[in-house]
Amino acid sequence: MKIKLLIIVLSAFIFQACPPRVKPISTYENLRFENEIRAFEQQDKQNGIDKKEILFVGSSSIRMWTTLEEDMQPYQVLNRGFGGATTNEVLQYYDRIIKPYKPQIIVVYVGENDISEGGNPLETASLNEYLFDKIRHDFKKSKIVYISMKPSIARWNLWEDFKKGNAKIKQLCDPNDAWTYVESADVMLHENGTIRKDIFIEDGLHMNAEGYELWTKIVKDVLDENS
Repeated sequence: MKIKLLIIVLSAFIFQACPPRVKPISTYENLRFENEIRAFEQQDKQNGIDKKEILFVGSSSIRMWTTLEEDMQPYQVLNRGFGGATTNEVLQYYDRIIKPYKPQIIVVYVGENDISEGGNPLETASLNEYLFDKIRHDFKKSKIVYISMKPSIARWNLWEDFKKGNAKIKQLCDPNDAWTYVESADVMLHENGTIRKDIFIEDGLHMNAEGYELWTKIVKDVLDENS
């Protein structure tokens, strides 16, 4: 009886000391981006697994970066951004969009859609930490570059929540030599804190060529430091 009680007490202590960082990963029954993932797999089937040194993964801000390969020269990069992905969906498709490529550096942009779909900023940060830990487990020598959730015209009402999530992710990255946080807002806001309207396409959410030119500089600066 005493042994059983001791086990219960120890279990409670361990749970409190090391609480789960995220809730269980949810799945989307309709697999809304399955066609895009299958298209990636078809490319790999036809051309072979493209093991470029740097993998970009995340949501539509990565997917719509059509000049990525040119912008990142001389680095060899592969774009695996899809749809309007959430962090859960990147995790859901992890074995198909990250694991096959064994990249030296993984550039991640995800989290914005989590919050826009009603997610909590701190839970979003925890899900990103889960993703980072998963990458570190599978690719012990790989580095992660996280581009912070961006401000935009269309989602300006969510900017405070994005900032809360970003602050937590930055806090996670700062003490870790393998994780680098890149602040997108530094080049997307005016000095007075208002949004630059000249760097977006008509939807007010996604960036135009000038916006991606700004991202190119801040990301390449980090790649130069980590290569």
